[in-house]
Amino acid sequence: MLIHPWFIEAEMRYRQEAWTREAHVANLLAEAQWALPQGHPSAPDETGTRRRAEGDAMPYFALLYDVVENFAARRAPYREEHLRLAQEAYRRGELLLAGALGMPPDRALLIFHAADRSVVEDFARADPYVTNGLVTRWEAQPWAVVIGDESAVLDRGGDAA
Repeated sequence: MLIHPWFIEAEMRYRQEAWTREAHVANLLAEAQWALPQGHPSAPDETGTRRRAEGDAMPYFALLYDVVENFAARRAPYREEHLRLAQEAYRRGELLLAGALGMPPDRALLIFHAADRSVVEDFARADPYVTNGLVTRWEAQPWAVVIGDESAVLDRGGDAA
């Protein structure tokens, strides 16, 4: 699966500056957020979910996974089912990008485009990596995309890398 170059650059900064995981996540989200006045129709609600105004674009979400040691080797029995679940979400247009972070991987990032956070949370709860204990912690965060071309929609029928 593809990882956007912006995330690779952010990951390199994280490793070079030895940030804590929490600081890294906060920085990623802060770099991607824009400030909206309180009460604005598109401002996030108390849960952090961005409300949709009439005609407003569907919101994005980042699903972040912390994974077990030796994740790459331990995921093998669950990988086929995980990829099936991911491909289904991808074909529905909910999952845009996904992949492991780090060498060796110690986290994963999945980017969703969905009506609300429950789509992302339902995915995580059903993911065999989560249900079989390979994911030690997960969180779904709203992501306000400020740069990018939503018109560049990928073909949902093919297989992802």
